[in-house]
Amino acid sequence: MYGEGCNTGFDHVKIPAAFQHTLTKMNETESMMLEQYWEEEDLTEGASRLASQIRVVREMEGMTVYIPDGLADDDY
Repeated sequence: MYGEGCNTGFDHVKIPAAFQHTLTKMNETESMMLEQYWEEEDLTEGASRLASQIRVVREMEGMTVYIPDGLADDDY
């Protein structure tokens, strides 16, 4: 289910603290999608983002992104 596109919240990734400064600010839609698709215990403040909403920039070179196991919801 990972990578179903930018209209789903399945593409949850966690960005290391050392690279969080390279991210654009999370918009309201991304925040709502994370909350809608994922349980609170699956999210990490500042680190949890949707991969489809991340703009890749040169400053991210060398970054390793964590992709959580499992789906957001067994119903999907």
